Amino acid sequence: MNLQFFKGSFWSAQKIESTYIVSVNEGMSIIDGLSDFLKTQKIKNGKISGIGFMNDVSIRYFDPISQKYVDQVLNGLVELSEISGNISEMNGKPMLYLRINLHIDGYTTLTGQLLEAKVCGKAEFFMHALDSQMVNFKNKILNLNLNNWSCS
Repeated sequence: MNLQFFKGSFWSAQKIESTYIVSVNEGMSIIDGLSDFLKTQKIKNGKISGIGFMNDVSIRYFDPISQKYVDQVLNGLVELSEISGNISEMNGKPMLYLRINLHIDGYTTLTGQLLEAKVCGKAEFFMHALDSQMVNFKNKILNLNLNNWSCS
């Protein structure tokens, strides 16, 4: 088994074969930490999943009826029960598209696109780099940017 360890300013990681396990540091922005990891490791395309705890969370969802985005900010501790998404590159910089499920007070669950959040306690992510290229295109019916993957 091939095992490697890495450490950045905002994160620590280990690589087992072709999978990375990344921990973003306490109090850090999840987006900034993961983006720094991707840039440092030169990962341009892939998929991501993870769990953890966070605060100062900003999420977004698209309302297909009004064709508008709706943003919500959550202050205080929330559990990240699941995150999944894709990794691509735009203008030479890592781009993350992350869908999340959040557990808040009681049995309430929110879902949406993660815009921003800070790690509160622990947040760990599995990353799988892909040898492919993402092509973005505009869906005119939904007025959304969608992705199409192609093998390189």
